Amino acid sequence: MKKSFISVQDAKFANWKEWFFKFGIELMIFSAIFFLAIFADRPSDIPGDRFMKCYFKEWTGGLPCPSCGLTRGFISFFHANFAEAFRLNALTYILIPFFAYRFIRSLSAAIFRKYLEIYLPFEAVMGIILLGLIYAFGRLVLEIGVKYHWF
Repeated sequence: MKKSFISVQDAKFANWKEWFFKFGIELMIFSAIFFLAIFADRPSDIPGDRFMKCYFKEWTGGLPCPSCGLTRGFISFFHANFAEAFRLNALTYILIPFFAYRFIRSLSAAIFRKYLEIYLPFEAVMGIILLGLIYAFGRLVLEIGVKYHWF
C-alpha cells in the first residue's frame, strides 16, 4: 500500500509527562532557538565559541567546520538578511524548512493532539543528504585552499 505524501496523525499520549517527552522537549528547544534568533540584534552578538567549543576547528588548526556559522545564519535569516545568512552558512537554507516542520509538528501535537506527517521518498531524502555532504566537502576544500593560498 502506497502512503500519501502528507497525512494527519493522531498524537497519542496518556498524560502531560508522556507528551512532554514525545513533543515538549523538542518544542522547547526549537522555541529557544527561534527566540534567540529573533531577539539577538545582529549575528555578531552570538560569537560561535560562547556556547560550544568547536573541536573540529581546534584539531584542524583553525579551519571552520561545515556547521560553523549556523546559529549566526539563523539569526540573519530571521532578521530578513538572507544574503548574510547564505554567506555565514548555506546549510541554513536546508535546515530552516526542516526545523519549521518539526516546530509546527510539535506545536500542533500540543494544541490539537494531531500532527502533520510528511513522507518523503527515499530518493528525495538521499538527495538532500548528498547536497549537504557536497556543500560540507566543498566548504572544507575552499577553507583549506584559502588558508594555504591554493586559490
